[in-house]
Amino acid sequence: MAENKELKTMDRTLEQHVGAGGSAHLPATSQTPGFETPEQVQDLEMTTGKRVYLPHGTDVLKLRQGRYEIANALNNPINPNDTSFIEYDISVASGGGKGRQIKAQVSVSGDIYYRNIHTAGTPESGTGGWRKQAYLTPVWSGNVNSGTITFAQPLLPYRTGIEVFYNTISNQRGSVRVLRSLGGAITVPNHPNDTSDKTFQSYELGFTFDKNKLNIDYNDMEILSASGLNRNNTKGISITDVFVI
Repeated sequence: MAENKELKTMDRTLEQHVGAGGSAHLPATSQTPGFETPEQVQDLEMTTGKRVYLPHGTDVLKLRQGRYEIANALNNPINPNDTSFIEYDISVASGGGKGRQIKAQVSVSGDIYYRNIHTAGTPESGTGGWRKQAYLTPVWSGNVNSGTITFAQPLLPYRTGIEVFYNTISNQRGSVRVLRSLGGAITVPNHPNDTSDKTFQSYELGFTFDKNKLNIDYNDMEILSASGLNRNNTKGISITDVFVI
């Protein structure tokens, strides 16, 4: 009889432990503990390709390894008051060190930042702060000296500018970078090779652009000589490539 009583007690204890009635273990989430810890839930979600959402004010520099999405995070790569959603990929050093490598991509703009922290964990170590990854995205290639260039894909919002590559009729090559503006000009001098030539040439091409196209507004040549300055419509510059910065 005593053994039966002990078995019944053990059975009731076991039923309560596994959650009979639904109250022994509350559901665990990535933020609150239950049958698992929040960290265990996060690890499970990330193994299935999910990115864990964390609340405003989360300190990026103190996160475990993993993949996260946070808006208005502490120590975010833009500024303390920025509320953009940013996706973070974090890897950490083995052996219990505090070193970590962090990659951050801003959802709205696609801008990418990275930061390395050495094993001691000092925030000023490694890269010493966030570094923005620089890259050029091609949107057009060809060879034109007038008219309109239509981009292969619209420029994304929040881009900082474009870089325009060119070639001249005297085989000078180069590029002009336009930042935070919707227009620019390419001016290229052409010095005479012969000392007996007393003229000086200058090519100039002006352009404006929007998210879909670039318009060549003018393409002229100036010739400076002893008799004065002469401007004609010789198209001395051709655009060969356009990249988004």
